[in-house]
Amino acid sequence: MNRIILFVFLSFLISSLSCSNANKDFVKLEVPGLLQENELSLKEKEVDPDPELPLIDKKNADKIKSAISKWLKYYKLDIYAFRGVLVDVSSYPSVEPDTASIHYRGYDEAIDNVYNPILYDYSPNRQKYLNIRETSGVFRNKEDGKYYYEGGDDCQEIYLTDRKDKTDNMVLWMGASEFAEAAFWLDNDTYIITGYNMQEYFIRVCNSKYNGYYTYYLDNRPDITYFDYDIKQRGIITTD
Repeated sequence: MNRIILFVFLSFLISSLSCSNANKDFVKLEVPGLLQENELSLKEKEVDPDPELPLIDKKNADKIKSAISKWLKYYKLDIYAFRGVLVDVSSYPSVEPDTASIHYRGYDEAIDNVYNPILYDYSPNRQKYLNIRETSGVFRNKEDGKYYYEGGDDCQEIYLTDRKDKTDNMVLWMGASEFAEAAFWLDNDTYIITGYNMQEYFIRVCNSKYNGYYTYYLDNRPDITYFDYDIKQRGIITTD
């Protein structure tokens, strides 16, 4: 219910703001992996006093299913049972880095122009990557060169780094009640972040060129997590 109230609040907030041209493009253009047919945002549909989020559009589900198949199989989830909408937010995730933000960090060629699939999840052309495991607490020990996970902070700052455009932009912030555990790429621009919160699993589909995102939910919360399984598969040493 809290999630539904939040969505309703966002719809009224969004309706009072003027959307940027980039955001309109996100909604209207045929972006690979983000098919807009039959997908309604709260802004576009009549808001019911007690709405039930629509089931994920089958075309969208078919498009992203194979990309996140490892995550779905681990939890034995049916992607067609997820519910959600297009969250049409004109300024988030921000396409351009916000240099005035406390979360802004400039691109550092020596640090950011790297290929390290243990720490980062790369687009197919390796131009862009997301730092899910690094922000979750995975680190490389300088003495032995091995990677360790000893637990993380109570929040995650997920950055999208572009090695060609030389940008480092925070696209998602997760608080203590939610956890982004994996990132996948549908193509060189479209990325998918999966995880869970206090009550449910979530799938968030974003595009590096457009503001706004699709978000889908499925009730339930895992007792064991894909994140722990995944880091062990990558050879990361844990304390358990």
